[in-house]
Amino acid sequence: MFGWLAAIFGGAIAGLIAKSFVKGEHPGGFWANALIGIVGGIIGRFVALALGIPGQGGPIWNLVIAVFGAVVLLVIYNWFTGAQNKTITE
Repeated sequence: MFGWLAAIFGGAIAGLIAKSFVKGEHPGGFWANALIGIVGGIIGRFVALALGIPGQGGPIWNLVIAVFGAVVLLVIYNWFTGAQNKTITE
């Protein structure tokens, strides 16, 4: 039970951080952030494993991977929805 709660709250944090990196219109709210972060974590883990990056790195590393995946997810979302200003902020 605690693992699922940690994944939801960690996903929400990753989703919030990713939204601050990507300009444009994004779905909002806690649950949208959590979903973006959780799916971003899955995408980030898949990309990391494909690049040969080891999976065990601790909670900070998992957050970095989730944020990376969530940024990728938001850029793809902006691309499909045609959102304005879909570049990554500086």
